[in-house]
Amino acid sequence: MSRMNRSLFLAVAAMSFCISLCMPKASAENAGPGTITGTITGTVNYRHRMALPPDAVVDVSLQDTTLADAPARIVGQTTIATRGAQVPIPFRIDYDPSAIEPSHRYTVRATITVDGRILFTSPTAYPVLTRGAGNEAAIDVYMIMPAGNAKSPG
Repeated sequence: MSRMNRSLFLAVAAMSFCISLCMPKASAENAGPGTITGTITGTVNYRHRMALPPDAVVDVSLQDTTLADAPARIVGQTTIATRGAQVPIPFRIDYDPSAIEPSHRYTVRATITVDGRILFTSPTAYPVLTRGAGNEAAIDVYMIMPAGNAKSPG
């Protein structure tokens, strides 16, 4: 190797080393508080034979549901304007992994609303993240019957 090529090689190597020291690392270990690096993905679906109105909104939340006698704590959430899209509706919730306690129970739930009124909701909480659950969920939602349409027993 010529003396000039060797000097050029050493200069490039030194520059690469310096750049690598200055660049932030993109790992959960180096993530500071509030840095979002965790993701929950999945779909929201229903089995009713009807189309969603074009202005329907899907809300999906990641909740800490460890305490049965206390309100769930929201860890992450997403809101999706469907703009005419139909089920299954894909979702993605980003969250801060440092907010997850391995001994806690985490679930996802979903609602579909139109003009602020709930049309569909998930009566089941879908486990994610801990206790052997993964980071994906297929959430089934069910239609909420308006109070005026309920039949009285008799």
